[in-house]
Amino acid sequence: MVGGHAEGEDIVVSDERTASDSRPGRMMRWPVYAFIVIGAILTGVGVAFDLLVPRAVAPPYAVTDFSYSPDGRTVLRAGNDGSLRLLQANNETVLKRIGGLDAPIVRAIYTRSGSRAVVGSPKRVSVVDLATGAVARSFRVSRKLVALDVSVDGSKLSVLGSDGKVRIYRTDGDLLATIEGSKNGAAILGTTWCPGDCLLLWGEDGMLEAWNPAKPAFIGDLMGRHGTIRGAVFSADGARLGAIGDDHAVMIWDTNTGNRMSGLPSLRERPVAVAWSRDRSMIAVETESGRAYIWRLEGDTQPVVVGPSIGTGQGWIAFSPSGRSIVLGSWPDGVRLTPIPEGDWELSDEEDQREWWRRQPASRASGSSIPLPAK
Repeated sequence: MVGGHAEGEDIVVSDERTASDSRPGRMMRWPVYAFIVIGAILTGVGVAFDLLVPRAVAPPYAVTDFSYSPDGRTVLRAGNDGSLRLLQANNETVLKRIGGLDAPIVRAIYTRSGSRAVVGSPKRVSVVDLATGAVARSFRVSRKLVALDVSVDGSKLSVLGSDGKVRIYRTDGDLLATIEGSKNGAAILGTTWCPGDCLLLWGEDGMLEAWNPAKPAFIGDLMGRHGTIRGAVFSADGARLGAIGDDHAVMIWDTNTGNRMSGLPSLRERPVAVAWSRDRSMIAVETESGRAYIWRLEGDTQPVVVGPSIGTGQGWIAFSPSGRSIVLGSWPDGVRLTPIPEGDWELSDEEDQREWWRRQPASRASGSSIPLPAK
């Protein structure tokens, strides 16, 4: 007897149990092997997609802001990769690529001299010397930067934070004042500096409020709208204010009187950005579909429409210095410059730039705080 069994007796139960246990084990391995093989295939496809597809269909970077220099000779393109590209305006030759800035860039604005750019990113504002590409000054903002604008004289910045407050800084980073909120309690969506030293806040519930940023103190408001304001910009000479709203309206004010001028026909889609030509003879609006609606303000009531039939508005729009073309964000090339039809141009691009620059300092220097209509 060995272990309770007679010598020579087969241990059948033990053999059957081992055999029956081994069959399910082998069957359970097949799903594991299949899972490993499928995972390897999917990993290979994913690596190939990452390597090949972005290079085939996507630009190296997305353009987040675009602006011409005061003299119209160069262009700034800001990217979501934290880079600035300084380009020749007439042929788009890259003069300098400035990298290493915080990404993504929300706004890039030339200073009045055109020698520097003020660059806003979610956590930082930097002043960049365009000749050398070096960061002359840089400071962190108190809250995530939502919007940025620079005063006409270039000495102050307005930063709208994610907490809904507007902070006024000197360009060296010193905090001068904080506007805790709008007078009517509506959410602030952006700021625009007046031709003088006042600051215009715009946002929900038709809010267009003028503030003295030094105190800070509420001055007054521009009435007449109830829908959300999505953008407001002064003409180069400070004589007109253009604004756009969620109700598809395009509004213009005479800043010498503070009175609203006759409105332009309403759009069929929501506007996302607005710009003036340098001689303020035209105003252009980018819509959510990526189209540009352009009005000549003397005589025309219907806009010229350019841009893609199907697209997405990028939130910025600009006239070329001569006013002959409109610049829009586009995909996949990043920027689309489109000639404006039916133009009767008296000056060449170069002559137009020289003439505009000759009269520009005097016209901007003569501006004052925007008057407000009497209530």
